[in-house]
Amino acid sequence: MRDEPRNPGPIDPPLDTVESKQRAKAVIDDFQKDLEKDLENDQQ
Repeated sequence: MRDEPRNPGPIDPPLDTVESKQRAKAVIDDFQKDLEKDLENDQQ
């Protein structure tokens, strides 16, 4: 897989604000919970 050239346009807002970091952490936590649920379901 070759590296795509970086798009200079502002796609995402900068992630330096505390609020966006907290939101990102919440999204990641939710995602991990879903993953753990999926793993438990697979093992049953």
